[in-house]
Amino acid sequence: MKSLLVPVDFSPASENAARFAAQLARLEGTRLILLHAYRLPVSTSEMPVLVSLSEVEEAAYDQMERLQTRLMNDFPNVEVDGVCRMGFAVDSIIEASVNFQPQMIVMGMRGHSGAVERVLGSNTTALMKRAFCPVLIVPEFAKFVLPEILVVGCDHPGAISPRVRDLVKSLSAAFHSKVEYVSVLRKKPELALHDEVNANQDYKAVTLQGEDVVDEINKYMDQTPNGWLVMMPHRYGVLESIFHVSKTRKMAWHTHVPLLSI
Repeated sequence: MKSLLVPVDFSPASENAARFAAQLARLEGTRLILLHAYRLPVSTSEMPVLVSLSEVEEAAYDQMERLQTRLMNDFPNVEVDGVCRMGFAVDSIIEASVNFQPQMIVMGMRGHSGAVERVLGSNTTALMKRAFCPVLIVPEFAKFVLPEILVVGCDHPGAISPRVRDLVKSLSAAFHSKVEYVSVLRKKPELALHDEVNANQDYKAVTLQGEDVVDEINKYMDQTPNGWLVMMPHRYGVLESIFHVSKTRKMAWHTHVPLLSI
């Protein structure tokens, strides 16, 4: 891995993700690129916004410099660059990923519930659909740990494309981690699974039974110390894509472990 791109809004969740990424960058010997997208505030009332674009820009660069300094002090062996861009967050991240070609985007996530989750969505889950590289979602209170196990959520391990399986293999090799393909079925689990998955001792297929995919996977992750969850929201056809993005988005809101979207 040559670089990690970390979008930040200077919230506690994004700084936690930046520190998570810095620890990963230190271990992997990679460059850390912090990205902040800013815009002129839009008034939601009849009162005009009394802030100029130059003031917003100055504040953005000031906060970026302070965050960059904190990270360089705490992680002296990590190269940390700070970039500020005017524009919408997701568009700016996509543009930066094209320019910098990061191996991974690391982004913080704050959990929400109810109407907030359904109506507002989030930049994090919107990015999962458009990113050209894996996106690692770091929950606000997640502590850094290298994954001992990559738990890949899927409908059926035999249905995963060779390209995705190769990507999972490369990630497991980079992290020296084992891989488990986990499916959740409403009916009694079938014993027959794809032979290729279980051919290697570092790969295992697990089938769970339950009504709620997110709930069952979260319970499984509770029993998987030092595990990262891997999901694939945008590698399907049109109808399947809607279904899988929905599940991955819900997981992103509710997971308490790092979630890697590929």
